[in-house]
Amino acid sequence: MLQVVAAPALNTFEVKGAVADERVTALLGRQYFQVGPHVVGFDDAFAEPVVVRAYYDFYHDKVAQEHHRHSPFDTVGYMQFCYVSFGGRAIRPAVYGGRLADRDAYADRDHGIFVDFMAPEQVQLHFKPPPPLPFYPYNGVLTTEVGRAGFAIHPLPKGSMIACRPTEVPPPEQRPVCASIYAELAPGLLTRKEIDKAARAEQFLCIPATGREAYQEAWDYLSRNSWPLASEPPPLDGLTKSQVAAQAIGRYTLLTLPDPENEGTTDQPVLEATGATLCIWKETQGGQDWIFVVVLSPHDMTSLKADATSNALQRIYSEVAVTDDVDMTGGEPVPGVQTKVGRGQGGLSANPFTFDPASRPIHLRYLTCAVGQRHHDLRNAPAKQFLSGFCWTAQLAFDSFSRTLELTTVQQPELLMAPWNFDGAIERYKAAVTAVPPGAPVDMTNFIEAALLRDDFAGSSKLTFIDAGGRPV
Repeated sequence: MLQVVAAPALNTFEVKGAVADERVTALLGRQYFQVGPHVVGFDDAFAEPVVVRAYYDFYHDKVAQEHHRHSPFDTVGYMQFCYVSFGGRAIRPAVYGGRLADRDAYADRDHGIFVDFMAPEQVQLHFKPPPPLPFYPYNGVLTTEVGRAGFAIHPLPKGSMIACRPTEVPPPEQRPVCASIYAELAPGLLTRKEIDKAARAEQFLCIPATGREAYQEAWDYLSRNSWPLASEPPPLDGLTKSQVAAQAIGRYTLLTLPDPENEGTTDQPVLEATGATLCIWKETQGGQDWIFVVVLSPHDMTSLKADATSNALQRIYSEVAVTDDVDMTGGEPVPGVQTKVGRGQGGLSANPFTFDPASRPIHLRYLTCAVGQRHHDLRNAPAKQFLSGFCWTAQLAFDSFSRTLELTTVQQPELLMAPWNFDGAIERYKAAVTAVPPGAPVDMTNFIEAALLRDDFAGSSKLTFIDAGGRPV
């Protein structure tokens, strides 16, 4: 039985009962919800990605156990599906852009629903043959080699599966008795490609790597040493991680330092620019791992994000806007969203919409499903079976000052009260993976490669959680 316990030293919650040894704890998050047989946690230590962790108590789910007794499952795991909407109308991942764009091959062209899974080219590279079902933990192969126990071992980067009839039995402290998912919520529109260009600076810091995470090594170095060729004190001396905002994009970790003029947190120069962002990554050169750091000014970061947002809104406008008031619901203008009068003013890069301050026009609706898999397909015992699931929504608002879309709000998870038919989404997954030609190039730029210990970087605004009626919880 799953049990939630507080971990005050980490400013988070953990769970016991996810593995056979009930003394072992597993990370959950700063905010958690009990949703039927699922415990769901949200970890917003990083501004992006937010990590969503869920645990499914399969052996204490009475309905699932009835199915299991009738015809045993071989494995149980989580799959996740999503659709993106603007003002209530579905838009394809490629129209939205950012790191969701490579899911477009899986999207339903009418409703936009897609499986939240690695790109088809990545599936072909890592699986021979491709798996028949896109269980979310399979995404872990992008960063971790899978051992003899496969995905039925804890912990793994993207969650673990239950092997109901295992051929390789891990020790109790590693044997999952609950299915788990560690999903990345990364709706930001910047990708590694944009950061690659911005990181080509003439001045940079380069230090030998010693095996820890890149941002930790850079943090420690700049807490004790000045920036190269600079005379001011060490730029991070006296700062705590709670004053810094962090996000991960591709291989990069971005640490945005406080602005003394606004924060009152420090009176020393911060790399000659208040609110500067340290762009940190690890790279191998000459057989040696090195940590690189460049400084991006507030103007650099704001321009990058604003340009990415403007491009996304232009794509959305081309896809959905039909009148001066955006009619996207079959009859009524969308509250809080209008197209601008005199569309041509301001040039092609101008924002085509105006937003009410309280509106959150972009929603990412997630359906997280626990699924049982059998290695046979009989009339009364299908090869795949929906067992239980929950849905939740990430909501983005438009910041008129920075001209960017920002993740601000999550609508709390709710139990799926009826089995959800995901057959169409699975068929689109199979068709997309099959359509990839052998040897196709693999683009890793949309995948978060930077390993992240969940240090509590609290310099960014934390998420607000609401119920279905919009009330804070």
